[in-house]
Amino acid sequence: MAHSTQSPKKTLPYRFYTLPVLILLLLGLVDTGYLAWLHYQNYTNLNFTSFCALSKSINCDTVSQSPWSIFFGLPLAFWGFYGYLIFFFLLLTILNKDSEKRQIWRLLFLLAFIYSGISAYLGYISATQIKAHCILCMASYAINFFLLIYCWIIIRRFCGPSSHKGFISAVHSIART
Repeated sequence: MAHSTQSPKKTLPYRFYTLPVLILLLLGLVDTGYLAWLHYQNYTNLNFTSFCALSKSINCDTVSQSPWSIFFGLPLAFWGFYGYLIFFFLLLTILNKDSEKRQIWRLLFLLAFIYSGISAYLGYISATQIKAHCILCMASYAINFFLLIYCWIIIRRFCGPSSHKGFISAVHSIART
């Protein structure tokens, strides 16, 4: 009977997984902040043309000027910015916390899932209704999908088996923060 001489696999530390999420959020805040500014410029400066107005089909200005770019009276970029802020502040509560607080990743996964669903819908609207695509919007969609993937990986790696109790624990963790 042969004994295995392989040592157990070493796993990467928690920070290795959370740092990319933090970077993605900062990129999302910059991206949506610029998109909000771009939206404002498109509606207030008649001579404004963004750097991503490349063609008829790749044109941030066309997307920004469409009626689809406003939801409940606010540009979608503002909604995206606030969405990233919510995610960011929740992330700050668990960056270096114990495993009980890490259950908040389940809520972050839910947020990322919602953000990704909205991104898929907006991508569909760009393709079928507006018939133009915004490079910066597509960057935001990619950020949302990467956030979803990272949240899933972190939950699998650091939060244990999934259950409704995990979400309840996450809500209690937020309440105690």
